[in-house]
Amino acid sequence: MSEGKSIWWRDLLFIPLIVGLIVALFTFGLPKLFEKEKQITYEIDGPTTYLDKQSIGNVSVVVNGVPTSNLFSYKIHLWNSGDQPLKNLPVLVLFETELSEFKIFSVRHETKPSHEFGNIMQEDIDQKSKRFVIELLNPKDQDTISFLTNNSASLRLFAKLEGLRVKREKPQKEGPEFPITLIILAVVASLLSLVLKFIVTKSEEREHERLKATLKHLQQEKERESKETTHT
Repeated sequence: MSEGKSIWWRDLLFIPLIVGLIVALFTFGLPKLFEKEKQITYEIDGPTTYLDKQSIGNVSVVVNGVPTSNLFSYKIHLWNSGDQPLKNLPVLVLFETELSEFKIFSVRHETKPSHEFGNIMQEDIDQKSKRFVIELLNPKDQDTISFLTNNSASLRLFAKLEGLRVKREKPQKEGPEFPITLIILAVVASLLSLVLKFIVTKSEEREHERLKATLKHLQQEKERESKETTHT
């Protein structure tokens, strides 16, 4: 089998494989990418020390009528990072500590949007935890929950709804969003570009091989005719 035919058979098998992979990506990957999902994302910032008895000595302040020599703050930034509204979303905030004197002095909410956000019901389970039920959290809606406590502790968040995914992120500086969708589309476009380049290159190679074969054939014909003329 000639080299040109070998390349042709290889391309015939290889190109459909690449096209099949791209079709599979569009068929099974993109629907998963664009399907609506339930997801919340949260960040925990803290503790931030306002008063620390070990550092400043016997200095005391009164918070909500309770004197304390220690004062710490925490912030939980929570938002709907999915595509579906979340109704009656339960959120449990738990301070993990063995200190019996641990106390939550205050809880404050800052919401986006700041108006017509909806009700946030609070349930005081014990002195180390709070449970909230957010009536409605639309996509991109946010709630920043601030706590003042008399001791530092490890802070955890729990939430559960049918099909809900809970994701934690590290606090970071605000910056321009770059949706993952654009990255996926850029990768797909790059793959398509590579495939088209491959097809064009192989087509040019085949055309070049055919041209070489034609020139070789013409040269052979010319030489044959030259020999016949000489013999004559």
